[in-house]
Amino acid sequence: MRFERYYIYLILTLALTLNWIVDGSSSFGKTDLNLGLLPKKSIIVIELLQVLLLARLILRHFKQRIIQISLLLLSVIVGFEFVIHVILGNNITIFISGVRYYFSFFPLFLLGYIFGARKLTIKKEMRWLLILILIQIPVSIFQFFEAQVKLAGSGLLFFDAISGTMGGFAPNLMSAVCCIGIFYFLIDYLDNKKVLSLVLAILLLIPPIISESKGIFLLLVVSGFFLIKSYKLNLVRYFLFFLGVALVGMISTSLYSFLDFGSAQNIDPEFLLEYIQKESGSGRLSRLDSIFYAFQQIFEEQSPLFGMGIGSANGNPIGANPKFNDFFTIRHSVDILITETGIIGLSALILFIIYTARKITLLIKNPLVGSYELRLLRLGGILIVILTIGIFWVDILYRVQFMYPFGLIIGYIFGLKKYYK
Repeated sequence: MRFERYYIYLILTLALTLNWIVDGSSSFGKTDLNLGLLPKKSIIVIELLQVLLLARLILRHFKQRIIQISLLLLSVIVGFEFVIHVILGNNITIFISGVRYYFSFFPLFLLGYIFGARKLTIKKEMRWLLILILIQIPVSIFQFFEAQVKLAGSGLLFFDAISGTMGGFAPNLMSAVCCIGIFYFLIDYLDNKKVLSLVLAILLLIPPIISESKGIFLLLVVSGFFLIKSYKLNLVRYFLFFLGVALVGMISTSLYSFLDFGSAQNIDPEFLLEYIQKESGSGRLSRLDSIFYAFQQIFEEQSPLFGMGIGSANGNPIGANPKFNDFFTIRHSVDILITETGIIGLSALILFIIYTARKITLLIKNPLVGSYELRLLRLGGILIVILTIGIFWVDILYRVQFMYPFGLIIGYIFGLKKYYK
């Protein structure tokens, strides 16, 4: 499996950095902080490598039942979605766009499963992932000062530009990825009492704070509760600890408003009103309103069960339906999922989250599970929490920066389930 291990290093590196290396974009005068070393279309190499990996797994492991069942299930889902697109008269590019977004992580999931089913360690691969996550600290700090120079006096807020190596305007996504590292190091600290791990966990709070991503502090409290229950720690003591960290972080991000960090001096009501109403007749909807709006759309189109087809509401250079692809109305994973797959798609995701959480809980209680596998199981539980909250917070379900590590680790856990069964 040496080739597969090198592949994991490569694909994780590309997933977490390539969107930052390529050309950036501007939105209503806002300029991101991409390096611009490669053309934007270069990111397609990520999906092409995943297709090649899937082909290799099929050729080498087709006799394994997981490969056969997965391919059959994938074929049924993709075929069904294609029929939906044909019935609705959608452009074929929208369908291709949807397949990219929904199933790009799938080969990594299968690869993780094969490693887990054989109980092959992925320690080195996880260390590499943690290095990629730690890189967010220096990159985000550099971007913080760079943005103040670039946008000083321009009348623009630039918090969204501080996205580490995620690329574009993705501070919330960067924060969710940092959360993976934070809890890995916290788990390592609780297991081995390494002070360095605790220090690294605290340092990973820097990128969310300077990018003003307050949502991560909800992740800290909820994920912290899962960790407390998993380790059977003193509930009050540790819950207050996570709550205290969250409050300190939220207060720190709010201080920018008073210190004038992250904003220029000449923002006026006319500018903000134009920003809010741009490209959307109803203005920018709140996260909760966008969910109701998504349900309203599919009921108006008389497709509440199946939605408007994968890719319809997701912004993509390949293709999207302009009627539903509007950042100001449909803009998070849950409302995109509702619009594109309807009630059935949303129900499938909920069932997957419940099923996975239950399997992780049962495996954690298994006395045969080794210490390192137990650490990954706890991290897998944290990933489920991040995904559950993240779908209401950002378009996390369609982002390779999160879904590739998620697919690898959750696939590994499913493989462990097979191994210990």
